Amino acid sequence: HNSFSNSVLDKKALRLRAVHNQALSARNGVSMGLANESGSGAVSLTAMRQNMETHKKIYENSDKDGDVRGSALAHGSIGSVLTALGGRKADAFSHLDHQLNYSRRQGDKWLEANTLKTLGELQENNGDLKQAIKTLKRYEILANEVADPVLISDSVKRLVKAYSLMDKERKPLDVPMPAEEYGKLEDAELDAREESDDQFLRANGASRALRYIEKLKVQGNHWSWDCVSLSAEEVLKQEDDHMAELKKKVEEELKNPGGGGGGGMFGKKKSKKKNG
Repeated sequence: HNSFSNSVLDKKALRLRAVHNQALSARNGVSMGLANESGSGAVSLTAMRQNMETHKKIYENSDKDGDVRGSALAHGSIGSVLTALGGRKADAFSHLDHQLNYSRRQGDKWLEANTLKTLGELQENNGDLKQAIKTLKRYEILANEVADPVLISDSVKRLVKAYSLMDKERKPLDVPMPAEEYGKLEDAELDAREESDDQFLRANGASRALRYIEKLKVQGNHWSWDCVSLSAEEVLKQEDDHMAELKKKVEEELKNPGGGGGGGMFGKKKSKKKNG
């Protein structure tokens, strides 16, 4: 069965992190702090460690000044860096949990979604695929609630990856449900089965990944790319092409925020006046 190559995924994860954080920075809102000012997408380990030290000072000063939001964002940035570096997982969980609790207290769904994105990645890296999938599903729900096309597309892609990795965990006795029978089940029914039955989750990881690929086809109407009947490796290739296009748009936005009178890539579009 099709599965993701670990080496390919590792390289892709680094590229996606750089592009996504450039997109966050371009929004004049919350950044996880990893974007390169040059817009090149290359973030060195030294720069990441310096970023972490900077945000440590920020949250310490914010705590002294009573700046709750500033402290929470700094904790989140440190958690993101630790996740990207791949070490000190307990510390990463602690910092991300700090930001997650703040976002929920404030009802900030956009911040919560971005925190869950990183938390899901951390859980996946920690080998807890079932919890990562649960986290990423919540991320997908919030991405849709805030109607953010970048987050919606990203959440679905991450679920494709997570379920494909779950497929790799399949054991000899984990027999997939016949495709026709599986196709009759609604998402809510699948969620319930996966939550209560680990064997069902492992056995049908590939089938659920394919269902999320179908969702990507809907997103393809927005991004103008397709992934019909592709293997996992071919989907990665399509993603590379798509993310290169997104990266170019992000770089243009960083150079000229809101340029062209359209509010920029992430800004609000002005309504067109009708002739006459």
